[in-house]
Amino acid sequence: MRIRPSAWAVLVVGTALACSRTPDPSALLEDRARYQVELVSWVARPDGRIAATLRVRGPVRTRLDRLTVEIVRFGWGGERIGSDWVSLELGERPSGLTVEKVVVLPGEPMPEALGVDLHAHPAPEILSRLKELQPPSSR
Repeated sequence: MRIRPSAWAVLVVGTALACSRTPDPSALLEDRARYQVELVSWVARPDGRIAATLRVRGPVRTRLDRLTVEIVRFGWGGERIGSDWVSLELGERPSGLTVEKVVVLPGEPMPEALGVDLHAHPAPEILSRLKELQPPSSR
């Protein structure tokens, strides 16, 4: 059986398009929900900023190259006084293993406590903050 050159072109272009396709946002949201992120520790640095250590656990197979989380600041009475959104690169994470990441945050307002919120099932107003859902060119 002989394949015409035009058929080869269709096969090659079709394969390239299938490989370069951006994952469906709902599939990425499913992957996000399978992650666990916990705040291990945090410390005020001498320069006035905050260094927070996050432990990231994720699935063996994932379509995500980054994971965006919200770090929430709490005041003396337990009230929420602010938050910071951070995007964690997952590329260097060995697939399926737990890793710790250190993020540096601005020092103001200085919190009494920190918390982390993955927003595993994000509300519509949160979706625009999730860098993993944005095209690579706009990150």
